Amino acid sequence: MTASRKPRSDAISPLIRRLSRYIAEVPRRPLPRAVTERAKLHLLDTLAAIVSGSRLLPGRRAISFAADQGGVREACVIGSRVVTSAINAAIANGMHGHSDETDDTYYLALDRKSTVELQSHVRSRMPSSA
Repeated sequence: MTASRKPRSDAISPLIRRLSRYIAEVPRRPLPRAVTERAKLHLLDTLAAIVSGSRLLPGRRAISFAADQGGVREACVIGSRVVTSAINAAIANGMHGHSDETDDTYYLALDRKSTVELQSHVRSRMPSSA
């Protein structure tokens, strides 16, 4: 076996260097107002879909599932009094959001993202050991 070599600095293309700098600077840039306003609408739409979905059969089953799983009391299942692990709550709340297909939809793209993004956000806030 040969020892692994350290990559040469000139092996990174100028395009990748530029892209890397751009990505590294993003957290320090303010979001444009239009993006912030649109994000608020998506969040509100997603929460409304989750609340309405919690009342439908798939939502009620998701609540029962989360309640049966138990777990550390760290997150709520929207539309219920169940408090369970963040993972179980994310699954149940995500099921709520898709129960009625009322989440944010761009009618031409037939694309639904917010409930998945919300679940990903919840997951990203959890300790790596979870």
